Amino acid sequence: MREVLIFTLLFVAFTSNAQRAFKDSNGKFGLKDDAGNVILPASYEDIPYISSDNLKEGAIMAKQAGKWGLIDLQGNVLIPFKYDQMKFNESIAMVKLNDKYGFVDKNDKLIIPFIYENACSFDEGLTHVRKDGKVGFIDTTGKVVIPFEYKSARCFNGEFASVENSDLKNAFINRKGELVTPFAFRAIYMHNNGLGVVINSIKEISILDIAKNRVIITAKKFFYFEHGFSEGLLAVNYDANKWGYINENGEIVIKYKFDHAYPFENGKAKVKLGERVFFIDKTGKEIKE
Repeated sequence: MREVLIFTLLFVAFTSNAQRAFKDSNGKFGLKDDAGNVILPASYEDIPYISSDNLKEGAIMAKQAGKWGLIDLQGNVLIPFKYDQMKFNESIAMVKLNDKYGFVDKNDKLIIPFIYENACSFDEGLTHVRKDGKVGFIDTTGKVVIPFEYKSARCFNGEFASVENSDLKNAFINRKGELVTPFAFRAIYMHNNGLGVVINSIKEISILDIAKNRVIITAKKFFYFEHGFSEGLLAVNYDANKWGYINENGEIVIKYKFDHAYPFENGKAKVKLGERVFFIDKTGKEIKE
């Protein structure tokens, strides 16, 4: 339970969209540009994370009077505020209405009917849905691509999705529905860039190379990362505390001591320590600009 709480706190902290959305003293949300200028006044109950895909589409989710809708960057309503839940990605909105889930386009035209008990947004043309108590995956036309045979699942992130069977064991599958790993994990907390954070039967927490089903590093405390390996090193947050870097063998190359750390590029990486933001080399030594 502690590990789940830590992951939730980290996810909220590190995926914040403070760059764009802001909250005023009355608890209302609006939009600002990168320079801090107000684009939309704070008049919404909520504006969740704004992805690059949302900005490309010129459409963002917002909440009014307890219901979700879709607006453009000028505040014009694209989808009326009528849905109990919404996730918008790849020009398609997953929406909940009358306890059922379906999919509409950004003009509120129905694409896939409201027949599901649960659903997720699309990622590269696939999403998981629940029907008759089982979870499977469909494409953007509603065609079943991966059969309804799982107890639960998480959305695809890149080439992989995590699934849970009736024995409460977890594994990774690819976009063909093929098992990439066995059902060997007590839980899977996150995955991106081909890496996963998993917990085994004796509650050890590991970073996993999913494609190779290879454990990179294992510990009793929690790991979090935002990006994949870059120039042979991975920036890792350990136990919701400090950031450091490990190599592909799981060896700690730069100790966990930073308040935030970013991927290496051209031999250097940006890090934050206290109020200072600076660059380090692959030994952890500060680079003087």
